[in-house]
Order: sequence, then C-alpha cells, then structure tokens
Amino acid sequence: MKNLVILCILVVLVFHSVSAQSNNEQVNKVTTQFLKWKQHKVQNYQFTFHRNYMEMPFEKYALPKRINVEQDKVVKVTFTDSKFDAKYGKAPVPSVNTLDAVFALVAKAIKEKADKIDVKYDAKYGFPKSVFIDWETDRADEEDSIEILDFTPTTVTEVNVEGVLSKNLLLWKQQKIQNYQFTFHRNYMEMPFEKYALPKRVSVKKGKVVKVTFTDSKFDDKYGKAPTPQINTVDVTFALVAKAIKEKADKIDVKYDAKYGFPKSVFIDWDTDRADEEDSIEILDFVTNN
Repeated sequence: MKNLVILCILVVLVFHSVSAQSNNEQVNKVTTQFLKWKQHKVQNYQFTFHRNYMEMPFEKYALPKRINVEQDKVVKVTFTDSKFDAKYGKAPVPSVNTLDAVFALVAKAIKEKADKIDVKYDAKYGFPKSVFIDWETDRADEEDSIEILDFTPTTVTEVNVEGVLSKNLLLWKQQKIQNYQFTFHRNYMEMPFEKYALPKRVSVKKGKVVKVTFTDSKFDDKYGKAPTPQINTVDVTFALVAKAIKEKADKIDVKYDAKYGFPKSVFIDWDTDRADEEDSIEILDFVTNN
C-alpha cells in the first residue's frame, strides 16, 4: 500500500508540473482516472492492444495483439489472428505494453504539450481505453492512436500458483505416502478414445502404479484391461501443474487436498486462443495404505 501511495503522488506531481493552463483539465482528468485505476489494485489482466503509429513501418508491430500481464509485467504476447504466427513467428512485445505504460504515454503527451490529445477512459476501471495523440500538427506522420479492447482481470498468477504448488508439494512429501489408491478422471480434449477418458481406480505401491481398473466394471467386457493413465500418480499430477506454470499456460486452476496436499482437481487451458487445449483432472476417494 505504501508503494502504491508513493507511486500515485509521484504521478500527480509529474502531471501538475505542466505549466500550461490549457492543460489543467487534461491533468485533472488523467490524475483522477489514474487514481481510480490504482484503487482497483488490478495487477493481473489481459487485453487486446491495437496501436496505429505512423512511425511504425512494419505490419507486425501494428497488428492487434493479445497481451497477458502478471504482477504488472508482460508475460505473454500473441497475435489476435493466428495466421500471422506462420508469417512473423513470435509476436513482438509492444513498447507500450501495460495499462500503466498507456497512462505514462498520456502523461508524456501532456508534459510535452502535444498539439492534440484525445483520451477516452473506461467507466469502471479508469484506464485509457482509446488514445489519440497528434504530437505536432504541422508535421506529417506524427499521429499516434491506441485502442485497449476486451479487458479482462485475471485472478490466477504465476507467482501465486507456484507458491501454492510448493507449499502443497511440501505437505505431500512430509506425509511420506508411498502406498495409496484413488479414483482418477481426466478430461483432455486431445484424448479421442472413450476408454482413456473413463474414470479409473488406480493403486500405487512404493510410488509406482501396480493396478488400474475401470470404476464401472461393465467397461471390462467392452475394452478389456483398463489402460494405465499417462498421469497416474500424485507425483506425476504435481509435475503436470509445474509444467503448466513453467510453460505459462493461459489458465491454471488447482484445488489441493487440505489434509494431504495433493492436487484433487486441476484445470489447465494451455492456450486460450486455440481450441481443444483444455485439460482437467480429478482425484477422488483417496485412501492411503501406509
């Protein structure tokens, strides 16, 4: 909170250092909206970013992009239209890449007395949702316009997910459970066959799978022996969550068992811009045989 107050005061002082009286209304407006934005304490969010700046000569910099921000830092940038992935490869990170940076651009325009500044602010959160700046009307190609679209606050951050994972992994390891049983259900969009998606009872001994059966015996006749799931122990489930964090999956939602610490439900959306990337796991009816 202290750092937030200091940041707000510094921004206000910078804005009010502008001497031109004609800028007073802009100063007051952007200061009010900046304080509104900071009061929401949104550090984790996504938005679509479109900038049309006459001095950007290359298409890939001007194309709309989806930006993911965590802890006020950019963690992922993708083209909104995936066809440009093949053409340009990885989407470049814009120089103005967070909502704080958009505020800073507006502040710079006021301080440097740009000839025209037109800003529209989001009614709920206060951030600049559209910005038009003509730095110097007597010069060509000085216009700069930005649009912020489809803003979405996010609640799960890489930092929080990793911290909670570490805490629960430690709890699980402290139990020293090597022998246990559980019911396993996985719904992964890239698993095309029913027998792999059906719930199974998994028995683990000395940390290794020793038996897998369908929870409903009628599938024994249909499929024979139940296939061993790829994610087949608690430790492997922890490893899947760790992989999702490392690879910066777009969404990670994990619920842990209060007593033992293992992930009792996991939902991962590896890439929200692609279909059939979701992965969900449930661990039910856990019993230790220690």
